[in-house]
Amino acid sequence: ALESLNMALNLSNQLVEVENYAMRLVVEAGGYDKTRIPDMILEIPLEQEDMDLKPQEMKEKAQKLVFDNNYMHYKDRIRENVNLCTQSLINGSSQELERASAQLAMLVNIQTAMTILFMLIVLAIVIVITEMIRKPLSKMVLKMQTQEIIPPTGVEELRFASHAPTTRSCRRTGRPMRG
Repeated sequence: ALESLNMALNLSNQLVEVENYAMRLVVEAGGYDKTRIPDMILEIPLEQEDMDLKPQEMKEKAQKLVFDNNYMHYKDRIRENVNLCTQSLINGSSQELERASAQLAMLVNIQTAMTILFMLIVLAIVIVITEMIRKPLSKMVLKMQTQEIIPPTGVEELRFASHAPTTRSCRRTGRPMRG
């Protein structure tokens, strides 16, 4: 891209020189007030053969310089190099966009996997809580209601509750619990 842009700049600078020379010819041919003409135009030296031309011939040569095929060829080459630069930048941007898109897709996949893993962990915790606390507690309550002996199962707290002294009475029936 940079090479194409530099080529376009060089061609453009060469074309500016041609345009400035054409302006210098017109200034010389037109008899303009030279105090109103920029110094950079006045400082351009005319070739000896152009100094020998009549004013009308100088104007015609100036027009030819900026309207002939050579001038148009320069413009076409400038346009071509600018297009090459633009295309190169577009291609580079597209490749960068594709890389960024691939990275984003990978991050989304990782995030999805992490979310699924998190959900599995939560599900495992729920299952553990259900199996180790809720089910034994529910069984214990049923056995208490039917006044059966409560075997020491489940988490430590439930085992402790199942070994409670038999002197306690069940709140509902007023009868002592079996332990």
